[in-house]
Amino acid sequence: MKKNLPLKKSLLFIFLFFPLIMLAQGGTCSEIEPFCAGDQSLIFANCNNTDPDCNATAEPGPDYACLFDQPYPAWFFLQIDQAGTLNFEITQNTSFDVNGNPTGTGLDVDFICWGPFSQGDDLCDYTKLQAFNEVDCSFSAAPVENFTINAGLPGQIYVLVITNYDQAAGFIKLEQTNAGAPNSGSTDCTILTTQTGCEGDSFELDATELGATNYLWEYDDGTGYVTIFNGNFPIINVTDAGDYRVTISFGSGTDQLREYVIITYPNPVIASPPIDLFICDNGTTPGIFDLTVNTPIVFGTQSTTDFVITYHTSQADADTGFNPIANPAAYPIVGSSQTIYIRIQDTSGTCWETTSFLIEYTQATAGPMTDYEICDTGSNNVEPIDLPALKDAEALNGQDPLAYTVTYHNSQVEADGGINPLPTPYNVNAPSEIIYVRVENVDSPTCFATDSFEITILPMPIIATEPNDIFICDDGTAPGVFDLTVNSSLVLGTQDPALFNITFHNTPGEANSGANPILNPSVYLITGNVEVIYIRIEDLSGTCFITTSFEIEFAAAIAGAVTSPYYLCDQDETGDEEINFSALFNATVLNGANPFNFNVTYHLSQADADANANALPLIYNVTATPLTIYIRLENDDNQNCFDTTQNFDILMDTPPVVNGAPEPLVICDGNNDGFAFFTLHDADVDITLGDPDLIVTYHPTQSDAENNLNELLDPYANDDPYNDVVFARIESVTTSCYNTTILNLEVRNTPEIVAPADPLRLCDYDTPGDGLEVFDLTVVEPEVLDGSDPLLYDIYYYEVEQDAIDAGELALTVPDFSLAIG
Repeated sequence: MKKNLPLKKSLLFIFLFFPLIMLAQGGTCSEIEPFCAGDQSLIFANCNNTDPDCNATAEPGPDYACLFDQPYPAWFFLQIDQAGTLNFEITQNTSFDVNGNPTGTGLDVDFICWGPFSQGDDLCDYTKLQAFNEVDCSFSAAPVENFTINAGLPGQIYVLVITNYDQAAGFIKLEQTNAGAPNSGSTDCTILTTQTGCEGDSFELDATELGATNYLWEYDDGTGYVTIFNGNFPIINVTDAGDYRVTISFGSGTDQLREYVIITYPNPVIASPPIDLFICDNGTTPGIFDLTVNTPIVFGTQSTTDFVITYHTSQADADTGFNPIANPAAYPIVGSSQTIYIRIQDTSGTCWETTSFLIEYTQATAGPMTDYEICDTGSNNVEPIDLPALKDAEALNGQDPLAYTVTYHNSQVEADGGINPLPTPYNVNAPSEIIYVRVENVDSPTCFATDSFEITILPMPIIATEPNDIFICDDGTAPGVFDLTVNSSLVLGTQDPALFNITFHNTPGEANSGANPILNPSVYLITGNVEVIYIRIEDLSGTCFITTSFEIEFAAAIAGAVTSPYYLCDQDETGDEEINFSALFNATVLNGANPFNFNVTYHLSQADADANANALPLIYNVTATPLTIYIRLENDDNQNCFDTTQNFDILMDTPPVVNGAPEPLVICDGNNDGFAFFTLHDADVDITLGDPDLIVTYHPTQSDAENNLNELLDPYANDDPYNDVVFARIESVTTSCYNTTILNLEVRNTPEIVAPADPLRLCDYDTPGDGLEVFDLTVVEPEVLDGSDPLLYDIYYYEVEQDAIDAGELALTVPDFSLAIG
């Protein structure tokens, strides 16, 4: 890449992106340099006590005011372009980064500024570099200084001297800090007259002046100045290096003469692209590269006196020339692959080109490899192996598989020579083989490493016979302890027990991994009722194995006790009665066990129950009692698991004797609507004929009474008005029998009596004067009934009111009308 812009347009670019490039500076006032700030900064190498070309102190004559010492001065002048205030900052540091930020150690910097001067003034006139013209001055120990030009006017010129008090090597940064801000002034960049660049670059010379009428441009071709342009050409472009001058004429006034210097440097080229470099890391060779093998390739026929070549670790460093590799002939690589950048430049550093190449320090390691054991699945002492699938990853050990070739061999000699690679798949023969692996770098076949490992073929067990399920009957006393090892000889068969281990496990995962074997398989206590046990047969190394499984079951057959004796009611009193064994007794016998897992049968003898012979039908007709029934509870999964310890007796009963036609319950209806509340149990004594061993319940239907459902409770309201029935169920506390009868309920209206309006009167006819006559009391009945149906009522007459009341209260329970008038 070439640096080929005219200086007055490129200085700002250079200052920003290449702040550490050495720029010329005036060590004396006669060498004073122009300064144009713009909105960027000027960074230049300072003068110091290590540079013999620098002036150790400032020249005498000017009044340096606060600068009691003026070591290693730099003289600059600037010209105001836009009116306003200009704030400047001066920073001295041992280093700056590409963005102009100080990155090293600060150095004490001092300054003094004089002005303003007018155009055409002698800036080195010591009589004017005095206190009356002083703008600002600082002699502090700070590495950063600031000064301000207030109210600068266009065309004014200011002189600035910067000194290096520490005298140490470093750089000085000079920048306008308020460039572009409101009311800020600016510097005039047209005063920069020296431009540097590369051969073939175009340089713009700008002499524009307000009011100028003609520009005479001349070039010093070695014989003197010759005219190249004459006319109204304020700006020209030139390509040749050398001295230029322009005479600026005005309509009136003195001509101005301005000089320009163009400096060009030769352009380097990349004669040939550099070559990539490679070193094989075989474990002993260090990754140190001689980068300079590319120097003659890149230089070609170019003169090493005209150009300098440097090596860098980044493109940015190569572009700026920063941080060249200190010893390119012995460079230790960073990582396994790195890009190196070459910069070829002219001796001034102005013109340059870059290119790059790759250095690689590639490993070729093998392994470490581990031995491998495989099972003889075919039991033929030969086993096919896919070596690449099995061992490539281990051989590469993290290396890129695209960068290496992995091969396998039968001998170290073949692995070293890379000959006779083994095929895929490869048949390994028992009992074992040693395999040699070669890992070879694809880019450099001579870079390789080898290692070896052993493959051993192990015997593979088989399941000779599937194991048997094991069953133990829980009769209430036997524990669920199993001897699992009864299956060992079955699964092993004729295989040599000295070559294999047999273990028992609770899960298939544990059987497959060999983890958590049952510690004492000959005395194993079952968990729950059914368990699956897993068997693992493995070779002595534990590598080759096979698994299978069987069930163990600890099933209960414990019959529940039936209450004895059981009373069977001869309800029809015929001398025989059917009984449903299943419905009445199965639930009790099962005692909570699953009915689908057991079979319950009933027998007439203990021998039949034990032998499971002559089971009675579930609905059996009992003809005579007492009768003993023997129960057999049998496990469906194992007929040998049964319980016949339970039996019970059956006794025949007859229904209790009851009153088949009890007196109806009668109640007066207070509101005469036909409904009333009855105390049903008032009829108990009448129905039971006074038997205290009988219990009476009442039900709405005959079926409910027979099945002892929907018992009616006192007080009971009749359903049908006036006349209703309920059904009584009578049970004995000493037998299982019951009887039923019907109880009638009557609701009677309460009569409403109307007192006669007039007393009965008779004349004393039969024996006048005796005060006695015979009255017909019934003549008042129509008036007393007041329209009520006389057929529904009986009317009694009493001479004593209390007798009438007493008879009325007993009328429904103990009717007695003996005291009534006849």
